[in-house]
Amino acid sequence: MKLGFVVQRYGMKISGGAELHCRLIAEHLSKKYPVEVFTTCARDYITWRNEYAPGTSTVNGVTIHRFPVKRTRSSRRFFDVQNLVFYDRQSLEMQNRWIEENGPYCPRLISAVSRRKDIESWILFSYRYWTTVQALRILSGRSFLVPTAEHDPALYLDVFKEIFNLPAGIIYNAPEEKQLVESIAHNQTVPNDVVGVGVLETPLPGPDRVKTKFGDRQPYILYLGRIDKNKGCDHLFRYFTRFTREIRGDIRLLLAGNAVMPIPEKPNIHHLGFVSDEDKTCALMGACALVMPSQYESLSMVLLEAWRCGRPVLVNAACEVLLGQCIRSNGGLPYRGYEEFAHSLQLLVDNRSLADRLGVQGRNYYIRNYSWDIIEKKYENLLIPCRSGER
Repeated sequence: MKLGFVVQRYGMKISGGAELHCRLIAEHLSKKYPVEVFTTCARDYITWRNEYAPGTSTVNGVTIHRFPVKRTRSSRRFFDVQNLVFYDRQSLEMQNRWIEENGPYCPRLISAVSRRKDIESWILFSYRYWTTVQALRILSGRSFLVPTAEHDPALYLDVFKEIFNLPAGIIYNAPEEKQLVESIAHNQTVPNDVVGVGVLETPLPGPDRVKTKFGDRQPYILYLGRIDKNKGCDHLFRYFTRFTREIRGDIRLLLAGNAVMPIPEKPNIHHLGFVSDEDKTCALMGACALVMPSQYESLSMVLLEAWRCGRPVLVNAACEVLLGQCIRSNGGLPYRGYEEFAHSLQLLVDNRSLADRLGVQGRNYYIRNYSWDIIEKKYENLLIPCRSGER
């Protein structure tokens, strides 16, 4: 069974959730099946500027075909169209115009995909991008959509009701995502499963390495990912600053990831920048908890990384997916507003046995649901019936 993947960006230096998700799935399935990835030359999802060289290459044993984006995104034109489409009922023609402006607009990629009759099944990532929509429209019966959908004005556009009924199957990240999409698109007849993704399984360091890397003089909580207002980091900074002022002044907040918003200059807040996989694992294992303040997620891979390391999580309960992950795993504490944030954080910092117990429960949940043999088997259960013509 030959598999094709379509994703908007792809590369070892691209750490976005959907893009990393795609790369991990492609690499693991490539151990059993021929896999080819069709993507753009873009690295930045804001401009879609071509940065990678076009052509065919190999990354971790996977064949990658890159095609240049025909035009970069014009922020002015994009937001003009978006304001019309999101806040005033518009025609399907205008909604399709929004998809094109959202990009990445890459006709050569779609032409290449359409010519590949030898690829039996296609896996397409992220419903809202032009490349995904166009590929779905020409591949429908041979395609499987990994929507990575969350509460987003785009999800409620009429054009996507059609899109979510096109694929041969849908691979959801969480039960809450499946429920959300089906409530809007009424696509319950499309074969589907809740699968998610595993994580990079780097070796777990010993306690001496963890202690040497980040020290043990002060406890800390850890945030992993893009440091962005859209990820809830603004309220995280407010809540944490107030907590250190009113309750405990000896706790630190460590941030690992690219910052696209100002980080407060506070003695208890430390930006580590980009960290290696080994250092990230060390930081997780030494943390009192991983904190995830985002309100919009289809699946949080960093929660899975924390649980793999046996650490508890502190999550924003306003996000249905994060709340659901937390409840199903019993691997952390949710919060709504500052008072619950402060109470939960104090519990995790002051009661190490509770934090450790939650971390162990999270690890057991990760092993039961997100081990790679389980993820791969779920993909095969969807893909193989399509190969044989069943649906």
